[in-house]
Formats: sequence, C-alpha cells, structure tokens
Amino acid sequence: MNWYNFNLGEFMNWDLIKEKYPKAYQLWRKWGYYFNTQDKGRVRRLYDFFDEQGIIIEISLSYFGDNNWYEYNIDLLKDRDAYIGSVDEPDYEEPYKTKTRTEAEEQAFLKAFEILESKL
Repeated sequence: MNWYNFNLGEFMNWDLIKEKYPKAYQLWRKWGYYFNTQDKGRVRRLYDFFDEQGIIIEISLSYFGDNNWYEYNIDLLKDRDAYIGSVDEPDYEEPYKTKTRTEAEEQAFLKAFEILESKL
C-alpha cells in the first residue's frame, strides 16, 4: 500500500489522540481534515497540518552494519533550539527503532500532537 494514501482512520489511533490531546485534536478537526474510518485521507495532510503549527516532522533511515531502521526528528520553528527525536525517547531501542517508515510516522505524529497540546 502506498503510505501517502493510507486511510487516516486506520493509520492513527484517533480515540487515543482525542483522549490524550483534546485541544490539539480539536484544532486538527477545525483545520478541516479530520476523516473518519470510512473516508480516504492522506498522510500528507498531517504533515501539512503540523507544518502550519510550526512543528516540522522528518523521517529518516538509519543503519548500522546490516541493521536498518527509521527514526523521526521534530523541529519547532518558533524555538530553533528545540529538537525532539526518537533517539531522545527513554526506551529508544524498542519500539522507537522501527522497521518501517509508517511506524516511524505514527510515532512522530503522536509526539507532534503531544507537543501541540502543550502549546495550546
């Protein structure tokens, strides 16, 4: 499946986001791109939403020897010294060393909702 066209209802745990990050979730809905599980949404919209909030998400491939994994990095436009990455998570080894880009994106978006919630 093309990650760019994932159904957002299947890709993200919206019940968890709504419960843990209610203000950020409402802003996402107001932004106009909330999709229920029947609608086809595009992951690109989450990137665009967070870009507009000044939360810039990057997914990168890392490797050591024969081992490959994906990581996320988040930069905040209004605080150039702020940098959040999957390597900063306390349990970085697992599950933050992910095997797929999609897994890293899900982790990054959850972290971005957490950051946005704290700013609202």
